[in-house]
Amino acid sequence: MGFISDLFNKKKTVDLGRKPAVRPQPIDKTGGYPANTETLVGLRDGTIAGLQHASPLARPPIMIPTSLVGVPTPIADDDTTQERLNLLVAENMDTCQTITKTKCTVGTSWIWPRYDSKAMKLVWELIPDETIESIGINPSTGEVLAIWTHEQITVAVGNGQVEYSERKRKITKDQVDIQWLRKGTKGDYDEQSYKNVFQSMPIPFPHGADAGEPRGHSVYGANLRTYKTFHDVMQNAYQILAELQPKLNIQTDNIGDWLVNNGFGNGSEAVTLANDTMFNSRIYLSKTGETSQMVFLSSDALKGHMDMLNFMRSQIIIGSDSPEIFWPSLAVGNMASTDIQKNTGVAYIKGLQDEDNSSYDILFNKSMEILSFVEKRRYGTVKTKWGKFDLMSQADQSTVFTNLANGLAALYNVSGITLEDAYYFVTSVYPDIPEKDAKAFIAGLDATIKHKQKQTADIYSAGDSILADGEGDGQ
Repeated sequence: MGFISDLFNKKKTVDLGRKPAVRPQPIDKTGGYPANTETLVGLRDGTIAGLQHASPLARPPIMIPTSLVGVPTPIADDDTTQERLNLLVAENMDTCQTITKTKCTVGTSWIWPRYDSKAMKLVWELIPDETIESIGINPSTGEVLAIWTHEQITVAVGNGQVEYSERKRKITKDQVDIQWLRKGTKGDYDEQSYKNVFQSMPIPFPHGADAGEPRGHSVYGANLRTYKTFHDVMQNAYQILAELQPKLNIQTDNIGDWLVNNGFGNGSEAVTLANDTMFNSRIYLSKTGETSQMVFLSSDALKGHMDMLNFMRSQIIIGSDSPEIFWPSLAVGNMASTDIQKNTGVAYIKGLQDEDNSSYDILFNKSMEILSFVEKRRYGTVKTKWGKFDLMSQADQSTVFTNLANGLAALYNVSGITLEDAYYFVTSVYPDIPEKDAKAFIAGLDATIKHKQKQTADIYSAGDSILADGEGDGQ
């Protein structure tokens, strides 16, 4: 074709990242859908039958970072506020751990710091994301104006007996409305509306939220279909292994005579008896020309399954924002190395802390405001910080060390980090920790890991002894 025809027949380049303008452009300010908590928590904890084989892969990237994140150490300008603040954190250390675990698992953790007028005390109420039906949001500022919850509550009323109640709540800065659609026989089921004196609202702690959105994203979110396929492939591999057991292949020109010669009798019952007791026999009698041999599953029969499982595992890691070091069996070579991954791991832990700073600022300051009323003392404003080891009591330091030890021991098992790597994690997450305390912790961690390794070795040794004794008893 000539130059002119080429010029006029040239196709226009299409940018698939763009589309014609739509006016007006829709913007969703409803807060999004609630989390599918049953599926997400079931994947993490292994309680969903259709996902259980994927749970061992899914659990570490939630539980290890949760142990390493620790708890915030907020600071105040005056000693009186700081002292009460330290006590508040100590009282709620488990809740702080739950916030991290929940937001990573389901995307968002909600905490409502409120004044309980009957108990006359501050309460941190955990509100499950799946119970929040609707969120009222200021379209200009993104501020949460109202929360509507709908819950079915199950309580025990006797030995093996439960009853259900159903509650709806609307929470705004000005007022709280409570409606019981179904009441139980035990407890307080008063329908009421009361003034929200402290203007306290449920506070979202989102993981990886989009700008201006109160809800975040689960670590699992982009990979749920792959987790399901991973489970199905693993299940199929297990079924093949379970069903295709070693078989004894008898080659004979007269099956009936062979069954009689070997004590199984005649007829169809003889075949059933032989099938049930074949592996218990010590000797088989065969005539010249007859052979007996074991038939095993081919060594490469599951190669396709294993290749696919490894491929899906790599896809799940790529599709998650949790660094590879927190997943079982850290890859080496081209994909990753512990030296590189530990820096990414520390950055991820600090990212989990930083994304909670503004939410914790609201939580702590609103809590101190309520405590000022309850305790009739004036407390100042606070600012959220992390890793301030010197602000913790000895008991709190012990709790933090226990959680760190659990996380690092798990990291040692799944990714093969060294004690030097563990020291790096500790001093990076808690930069103010005294060097002698950090070294003492690592020495204790080393002893813990060796103890667990010995326990595992003892279990296998005991199992081998039991099997050997069983074989001996049968001789």
